[in-house]
Amino acid sequence: MVELRRFLGGLWLFLALLRLGCAAPAVAGVDGRRAIAATDEDFVCATVDWWPPEKCDYGTCSWGLASMLNLDLSNKILLNAIRAFSPLKLRLGGSLQDKVVYGTGSGGGPCTPFVKNSSEMFGFTQGCLPMHRWDELNAFFQKSGARIVFGLNALNGRAPLPDGGTNMIRAYAHCARNSPGITLLLINLSGNTTNQVSVTSEGVHAKNTVKKHSRKLAGSMREEYHLTPKDGNLQSQVMLLNGMALVTDANGGIPRLEPVKVDAAHPITVAAYSIVFAHIPNFSAPACS
Repeated sequence: MVELRRFLGGLWLFLALLRLGCAAPAVAGVDGRRAIAATDEDFVCATVDWWPPEKCDYGTCSWGLASMLNLDLSNKILLNAIRAFSPLKLRLGGSLQDKVVYGTGSGGGPCTPFVKNSSEMFGFTQGCLPMHRWDELNAFFQKSGARIVFGLNALNGRAPLPDGGTNMIRAYAHCARNSPGITLLLINLSGNTTNQVSVTSEGVHAKNTVKKHSRKLAGSMREEYHLTPKDGNLQSQVMLLNGMALVTDANGGIPRLEPVKVDAAHPITVAAYSIVFAHIPNFSAPACS
């Protein structure tokens, strides 16, 4: 099985995204000559946040029971998902992390939860994590084999998009792990526009560089993983991988993560409200060698 996790981690490369005019086509320019950051060998990271169920944005209260405060730690699917990415690093944090106190019993005061208050930073008062809940979390982390970190700094080497870049596409490039080439991560925040993203290593300011790079990739294939919400509903609890629902089997087992293979000379189609991982094995990136 070709697993998505093979392509995560490694060296991060400088990447700029340029929209060619106002149309949907765009160019992702990857400077593979140098790395701007490096990650650990086992670096795959997810965040477990602090938000209580009362956290609401844009007319919805989507957090539900999905934070450290109330996550169902007995859920077999959650356990299997963390084990599938082993060794997975779980970042315990988020906006409220500086407003958390721990109910160790030594402070003398009551251990009270977050309370919604619009006059407070982030809309909530200081909140307390009871010791019994921390014990439950710690036992779960030990059982799952997750590695725990408290907070991460922003990525080094960030650069603003060049003039003409779209602010609705997020693009990241890094060296593929245990395989040649690079992996490109594209996130489309637009709910209306499907983008056709061409990838080049020869700069983003000259339109003819796209054709030149396409000729170099002619005949080779890349692997793509397209993640979309079911029925286009961002609040759906079902995610699709390349159009197929990602659901567990009868035993709670995690499904195989299979890519689709696409001619590497063609642009990457990034549908509205979608996330795309594209592994480009024949992309020339000296920093990855």
